[in-house]
Amino acid sequence: MKFSVLLSVYHKEKASNLRECFDSLLGQSLLPDEIVLVFDGPLSDELYQTIDDIRKQIENCYQSISFVCVPLEKNRGLGLA
Repeated sequence: MKFSVLLSVYHKEKASNLRECFDSLLGQSLLPDEIVLVFDGPLSDELYQTIDDIRKQIENCYQSISFVCVPLEKNRGLGLA
């Protein structure tokens, strides 16, 4: 079974919460084929660094997962993101 996971992040999110989310996602017995992360507007430097670390982890340890980031120019809210 193939499936994708769609997530959204915005500038007020704590980097530690995003890290915890991905740790949980990557710790599941059934992994997604694709993770799509929408940047709901510009993010903090700490979030960008955390996302870069996550990207490297996926590239090094989970080559079967496609990690796609979709940046939005401004914050639109969860529903539109």
